[in-house]
Order: sequence, then structure tokens, then C-alpha cells
Amino acid sequence: MSPVIALVIVAALVAVTTILGFVLRSRSVRVTKSDITALDLRELGIPTTDGLWSVVQFTTVYCSRCPAVRRSITSALQQRPDAVFSEVDLTDRPQVANQLRILQTPTVLVVAPDGMVAARLAGEVTGADVVAEIE
Repeated sequence: MSPVIALVIVAALVAVTTILGFVLRSRSVRVTKSDITALDLRELGIPTTDGLWSVVQFTTVYCSRCPAVRRSITSALQQRPDAVFSEVDLTDRPQVANQLRILQTPTVLVVAPDGMVAARLAGEVTGADVVAEIE
């Protein structure tokens, strides 16, 4: 085998592996402890949910994954009377995105009954991911 052909094959393998890594990373859910410790839901236009967990999904009209994430979360929360779901559209509210440091949609915040942010999930979040954070 010619060295040029071998070099082309190695370069192609590196390129395919790199692209695959980026695709898999973009589809994974990142769960992080939020640097936002408390969240006043009323500032976002969400009614108070005394004694209940609040699951807040941040979306935009351009988000293609957001409807599927919303369906998954609302379906999972039907089994949880201690949690409510709300959606906040950031399309015309960039100041909210900046304040909460939301860099991608969907981003989901799980807010404990005391108003403290328990988890921040970004990417293709599932209802099971959210329920796991509540439990």
C-alpha cells in the first residue's frame, strides 16, 4: 500500500471519529448543578407553586428538539402530582437568557419547592432525566 493512500485512510478515520464525537456530544443530556441557586418563578411569569417541584423548560421558536422534550417531560410528570411543568419562550426575551446564562435550547431547570434550583439539564432531556432529579 502506498504511503499516500495510508495517510488518506488515517485522515479519513480521524475525521469520521471527530464528527461522530461532536454528533454524540450534541445529542447527550448534560446535567449540572446550576450556578443559579434560587429562582423567582414569578419574574418569569410562572404562577407560584407552593409545595410543588417546578420544571421549567426554556425554548425558542427555532428549537426543533423542544416539542419532543416537552412531550416527554409532561408525560413523565403526569405520574408526579408533586411537580408542575412550565415553558418559557426566550425568542423575544434575550435578557432572561442572559440573566440565567442559557446558551442552548432546550434547557430545563428543576426547581425545588423551596425555590432553590436543584438541577440544570441541557440537550435532549427526557422525562426520566427530570424525574431522576426530583427523586
